[in-house]
Amino acid sequence: MYMINKKGPLTERQMQVLKLIAEGKKSNEIGLELCISPRTVERHAIDMRMRMQAKNLPHLISICYQKGLIELKIKYRG
Repeated sequence: MYMINKKGPLTERQMQVLKLIAEGKKSNEIGLELCISPRTVERHAIDMRMRMQAKNLPHLISICYQKGLIELKIKYRG
C-alpha cells in the first residue's frame, strides 16, 4: 500500500490515480472508484508519465517514490 504526500508536481486527481495504480488496480477499477471513465484514468497516467519523464508506469511509481510523492506503507502481521 502507498501513502500520498500532497506536495509535488502532480494534481490532486493525478495523485489519487497514482495511488490506485501503485496499489495494482486496473483502469476500469480506478475509474469505478473515482467515478471517471477508464479512458480518463489512462489519460491521467499518460500525463503523469510525461510530466515526470517516466518511460512506463513502474518507472513512474519509482520516480514518485524517489521524489517523496508516495511512501511505502508496510503492514506487519503478527
